Amino acid sequence: MRARLAISDSTGAGPVASERPKRESTLESIGISLSHDANRRTVNIELTEAAVLLFYLSGCAVLIGGLAVGCVVWQRAHAGEKCSCHWCSNTYRKRRSLGRGGFGEALLVVRCGRPYVLKNIGCSTVNAANQALLEAACLQRIQHPGVVRFEDVFLHRHDNGGCSVVIVMEFCAGGDLIDRIQCARGEMPLTEAQILHFLASLCRTLGHVHGCGILHRDLKSSNIFITRNDRSCKLGDFGLACSGLSRRRLTGSPRRHSRCGTDLYMSPEVENRRPYGASSDTYGLGCVLLEMLLQGQLRERRRFEERKEAIRSALDLARRKHGWQSMEELSGLAWKMLDDNPKNRIELPAAAATADACLAALQLPTHLLPVDVAASVAYTVSGSSSSDNAASVGRQDRAAQWRLRVPGRKTRYAD
Repeated sequence: MRARLAISDSTGAGPVASERPKRESTLESIGISLSHDANRRTVNIELTEAAVLLFYLSGCAVLIGGLAVGCVVWQRAHAGEKCSCHWCSNTYRKRRSLGRGGFGEALLVVRCGRPYVLKNIGCSTVNAANQALLEAACLQRIQHPGVVRFEDVFLHRHDNGGCSVVIVMEFCAGGDLIDRIQCARGEMPLTEAQILHFLASLCRTLGHVHGCGILHRDLKSSNIFITRNDRSCKLGDFGLACSGLSRRRLTGSPRRHSRCGTDLYMSPEVENRRPYGASSDTYGLGCVLLEMLLQGQLRERRRFEERKEAIRSALDLARRKHGWQSMEELSGLAWKMLDDNPKNRIELPAAAATADACLAALQLPTHLLPVDVAASVAYTVSGSSSSDNAASVGRQDRAAQWRLRVPGRKTRYAD
């Protein structure tokens, strides 16, 4: 392939005769040939394919080199500038580190005497920064008492030229659910009433999240946080969440295929890269229910062990170790939440209603129950005469069997 270019010669005179052989030999070595037409007064330049490629690569090299030099000059010009974000201006003062992970670091900070959690997410690429900002957008969009409250978001520039997305959130003094289940701080084990209260609250919270068009995609016990004195639990860590989904995409005809989350809590459709939607979060919540019944973390499945065998083993172990009063109802609920077919899994409102019914069946006095459950329990108990009779007889003895936590204390409990 040859490219021809004709240039008019206004003078009518070609190159000096003594210089022609030297110039022609040099140009022909790089694939360029020149010819002069004295009659037409033009100079014809023919380029081979190799010459065109050489010019293209040379132009790219010049462009890249110019950009590199410009970046170096810009960095040197701004090297003396300090970051003026809220973290560098001491708006938030560090107390201690709460932990590190693949996302970055979580810190306990204080502003105006109030504690907050500062999540520092290092961003090496533009996509990582966009994903971190998406987490902040999800928290800001969801205004619900069962979701960790969003406070602030800003960018922090590093000294080496990089940046981090910093998200400031509500601090939950009770830690995450997996530590609370395992009594990592020396607390008393969760009671059956607390388990049922947490389960009903999580079902309603997750339903609200789905109603906002958001899919969590990493629902597990370490992403659920407990407030002071076990008063409530809150859903957090939306780092893998996807938003902007319609109800049809969440339930009717999901199209998500990406495999993300934690293997231990991953639904079959996510693990096998099949389309998944809101029911995949329901599966993760079912795994959380198993851990609350076991009072410990789930184990990894053994080699060649089926999912149903692992679920059955976990439920049998929970029945032998703890013997919960609502074990049969909760066992059936766990099977419905952990069904292999996402279309057969129980809806979240129905799961919350089941937990409320089990909580009402415990026949605890309503003044010992959490505030948001006491009203529903009173309504359920007063709905039938047989329940009234059963609740009125021996209520004091029944209440004495449950050890509920006294607010403000860690080691003393009231019967």
